[in-house]
Amino acid sequence: MTPLPTTALEIAAPLLEAPHEPAAGSAAFEALRAAVPCDLAGLMHAAPGRSATPPLSLLAGSDDSLGTVYVRDFQRIDPYQSPQARALHRRLREPLYSEQIVPEAELVGSAFYNDYLRPQGDLFHAIGSIRELRDGGELHFGILRRRGWRFEEHERRLCGEVLNLAGPALVQRELVLRLERERAFGLGMVENCGDALFLLDADCRVEYLNATAQGWVERDAVLFLQDGRLLLRHADDNQWLQRETRALLPARVINGVDSLRLRSLDSGSNPARLYAVLSRLPVLRSPSGRLQPARVVLYLRCLEDAIPQLPAPVVAELFGLTTSEARVLNALLMGISVEQMASAWGIRSDTVRGHLKRMLSKTGCARQQDLVQLATKALPHLALINDPGPP
Repeated sequence: MTPLPTTALEIAAPLLEAPHEPAAGSAAFEALRAAVPCDLAGLMHAAPGRSATPPLSLLAGSDDSLGTVYVRDFQRIDPYQSPQARALHRRLREPLYSEQIVPEAELVGSAFYNDYLRPQGDLFHAIGSIRELRDGGELHFGILRRRGWRFEEHERRLCGEVLNLAGPALVQRELVLRLERERAFGLGMVENCGDALFLLDADCRVEYLNATAQGWVERDAVLFLQDGRLLLRHADDNQWLQRETRALLPARVINGVDSLRLRSLDSGSNPARLYAVLSRLPVLRSPSGRLQPARVVLYLRCLEDAIPQLPAPVVAELFGLTTSEARVLNALLMGISVEQMASAWGIRSDTVRGHLKRMLSKTGCARQQDLVQLATKALPHLALINDPGPP
């Protein structure tokens, strides 16, 4: 039979080893309950206010309905959550006995005890803690026993030691989960953006391509693969890609993305409709100190199929723009002129300028450059929508 964990380090071990794993918090919580037996226990980690991480909320000794009833009917009259109790927790920075917050005679006469604690089995003795974590979140912990079953000092100290270890681990949990969300969002943007994206080596061999790029290759209308190398079918200068790729990858340049190439390409009908942007990735060093192979990213965007990078509902809320205006704004962010938009979309230049004028008025921007800067700041936080129609 596996011996029960008895030290704070043993109890918190699952959370310390894998704080982001869903079962880690529960395992540590159950280990603490085994070391400090009780009738009811609860732990909640509330991440910072703007975090999208769901709170870690654990309850033992009752079903989830008890927590729902508490939040709905009793949290507002809970003396252990009062401003005075929170101030005492901040000052002492250790778990407190319930009688340190509310004298037992006063608790017996309270509605919180008579209507909530007593019906749950005459819960009377408690150890609790409210901790402010360094990331701005909070850790709430409470463990309760029925009347007459008091906690010992060594049990209170053990709870404090476990919480000292759990607090930083829960901050790490929030960080890891946030990074996972951002990674998933980034990969989703790469896979689902309207641009065809290729990762190329110095010989223009394709190492990665997203879903849009895969579709272009399969259609074989604009570009194709030959012996693993990417070639542009209708380009007037088919060596442009190879030449510019090599020009972007000088061996002496190590850090940063210091240059890019932009070119209007012939898509088979209208040269103004297809744009290629070639950008060098930073060259990184491996753990052994060796330089990683240099690579470039090729973006291909067809202006005819360009999709607004500003979702219509968000645009309406943030700037009050229409979908057509958002489409023009997206083209401006690509560096495309009013005349090129009009030519590609088959509309008059005055129509595009009309959209631009209304956007300036709605956003309070005096110049086109100010509008682009405003939208650029908002773009990283917004998703994509598919809107294939021209303004």
